[in-house]
Amino acid sequence: MPINNLTLFKNVALPTLATSGQTSTVGEPSLANNGAEIYYSGNWYAARSLDNAASWAYVNPFTTFPSADGGFCCDQTLIYDPTRNITIWLLQYVRQNNTNTLRVVVKKGTGGGVFDFFHDLKPGNVNPAWAAEWFDYNSAALSDNYLYITTNSFSGNAWQRAVVFRISLDNLAAGGALSYNFFSTTTNGSLRCTLGAGNTMYFGSHNNSSQVRLFTWPESSTTVTFNNVNVTSWTGGAYSAPGPDGRNWLTRTDGRITGAFLASGVIGFLWTANTQTGRPQPY
Repeated sequence: MPINNLTLFKNVALPTLATSGQTSTVGEPSLANNGAEIYYSGNWYAARSLDNAASWAYVNPFTTFPSADGGFCCDQTLIYDPTRNITIWLLQYVRQNNTNTLRVVVKKGTGGGVFDFFHDLKPGNVNPAWAAEWFDYNSAALSDNYLYITTNSFSGNAWQRAVVFRISLDNLAAGGALSYNFFSTTTNGSLRCTLGAGNTMYFGSHNNSSQVRLFTWPESSTTVTFNNVNVTSWTGGAYSAPGPDGRNWLTRTDGRITGAFLASGVIGFLWTANTQTGRPQPY
């Protein structure tokens, strides 16, 4: 059903000073909103507003936290848990000696820009057999009681597996030692968890261009199950959608699932499909 009642009620641009000029065509934006305090990140920068987006200040992801591996790299994800009043910030660090770090930073409540503590996830600490692997392409979602972090794991430039971490939100809010369950698969990459989950998390990935694999992970279980769901066939390939200046702003686009939700009993996944008969533009 087409959306016919969408209203834009506020549009505030982030000034260059708020991003320190670190913007790029690989934006991968992320946002966490706790009342008037908002954190926003792109691939190489972060910004903070304390006045409901009226003004923004740069937050340097390269220096805000102690360095790890070869230093801060790129991918970031921000998410806010209103039930525990914590802001969670994931940061990916540069590969060094064939491995890297995915950092989980936690901020309690509002006020200023002080984050309270952080935890590090390294492939070799998760599983010793992954010691020569590195994490890339993270995302985050919440269920009633857990934070879920998804990432791919590579050896060199070769994809090895996708991983989903499940971390207690009570544990994160209390600042205790990090503990988690995890699920991994060598069959499906770039897993994406649903926003809006309750006592069960759902996540998915493509099997092919006409089928999605839907994974189910109840909070009460350590076991993940899946079902394969057929979808209308779509195409990938080289995406092209030139803007008025002739530049193709979809140069880096691919067909991975980049959005997922659970709402009103419906599980939804979103990705970009390429042109095909009856669709002259990517959609």
